[in-house]
Amino acid sequence: MAISTTEDFFAHLEKTQLLGLDHLARVQATIAERNFTRPVEVASEMLRRGWLTQWQARQILEGRTKFFLGRYKLLEPIGAGGMGEVFKAEKTPLGVIVALKVLSKDLLTSEEAKARFKREALMVVRLHHDHIVSAHDAFWADDSYFIEMEYVPGYNLSHWLKHYKPLPIDWVCECIRQSALALQYASEQGLVHRDIKPGNLLVVADNPYSPPKVKLLDLGLARVAFEREDLENTFEDTPRGITRDGQVLGTPEYIAPEQITNTKTASVRSDIYSLGCTAFRVITGKFPFEGKNTVEKIRARLHKEPPLMSSVRSEVSEGLDAVIAKMLARDPDERFQTPMEVVHALEPFAYRMAPAGFNQMDSATELPTPTPTPTGNSIPTPRNLPGPDAFEVDSEATPISFTGEELDEEAYDDFSEDTLMGKSGRLRSQLVSVQVNERRFPFPNRTWNVVLGILFLAIVAGLCFVAYQSFNL
Repeated sequence: MAISTTEDFFAHLEKTQLLGLDHLARVQATIAERNFTRPVEVASEMLRRGWLTQWQARQILEGRTKFFLGRYKLLEPIGAGGMGEVFKAEKTPLGVIVALKVLSKDLLTSEEAKARFKREALMVVRLHHDHIVSAHDAFWADDSYFIEMEYVPGYNLSHWLKHYKPLPIDWVCECIRQSALALQYASEQGLVHRDIKPGNLLVVADNPYSPPKVKLLDLGLARVAFEREDLENTFEDTPRGITRDGQVLGTPEYIAPEQITNTKTASVRSDIYSLGCTAFRVITGKFPFEGKNTVEKIRARLHKEPPLMSSVRSEVSEGLDAVIAKMLARDPDERFQTPMEVVHALEPFAYRMAPAGFNQMDSATELPTPTPTPTGNSIPTPRNLPGPDAFEVDSEATPISFTGEELDEEAYDDFSEDTLMGKSGRLRSQLVSVQVNERRFPFPNRTWNVVLGILFLAIVAGLCFVAYQSFNL
């Protein structure tokens, strides 16, 4: 129920326990001096002073008062997926900012969902790599499962593509190279990701012309590729085979052909294929296999060869074309066999203007992300205060369900009986780091930079020549 008076606003604010009683009293005294008569005016002032986040203010205006999960204070949602939501949160009383991945309450009755969530927690907590978002712990509190994860103030590659297209090719190659480093490490730990795509690659950078730092996200669909007793036994109540017969797990635009025909046999070479699709998408702005629906996309990758990237973006070199084409080979034996091979193959094409060792730069490097606040006469209302719907998610390419009934006879023959995913099989998770009212950076076109540089050098050379002639006279 929406708040209608300032008195109700403060009553709800007190219930939230977001502010201590002394702080709340000072806030009320300060607000009283402004003679506000509407709750939205109070919310606007508290936003301006940094006492509430935009999401918190919006929630209070709508009558909600729960902002804590155990000792975690929820600040704002930063992502959502089939498994639940991810929040930026403050760990009290330390004041440490973390990302909190929370299992959807709708799935708490699903043993499979809880098993997958626990398995993800187990796997990610044991991974420690510069290019993988780290997890600190997993908890059960207030009737919720959640994973405490590293908070990384970046954007996923889908965001970069959407806002800065076309992206510099060398910059994208460096992002893909770092992603391959993460996959190499995961593979060495016995894990296959199975859902590599732009939305699961988080990039921290000032702009598309500065050194990127990539973090791999979302192990919700990951599979143990070989026997690891430590992974199997930690959660005794976790089923050993939580991928049911009849499921295809992955994203149609990026999934490898062999992953379609048998999800359980997906290997690191499947991840290499998906990473190749990601590179193609982010460099060209197109998918390697287009289609009007899921079936057409699946059939295309099972029967057709992908086009060369240079046919879509002419400045792609022949050498880079060959690298991505090898990543996208239909036969896994014809691809690079390890992610480290991809790393070495991409090195000649990757961004190299950064200081030596920049791949190890501090993961705390931040984008400038000031909390947006109302200015002038701008007053937030329940309608225009940013909420979950205002956060960007990777909606263009998500794991979806399909059944044999949607396939014609020829297409159906491409699938074995145990590869069809029913509608109940949509169990996935997604961590997408986003910003409210994101700051755009005006970047000049590189061509103009070159032209202006040449003109500048010509002018300098002319002045030097005139000075030399005058000196000789």
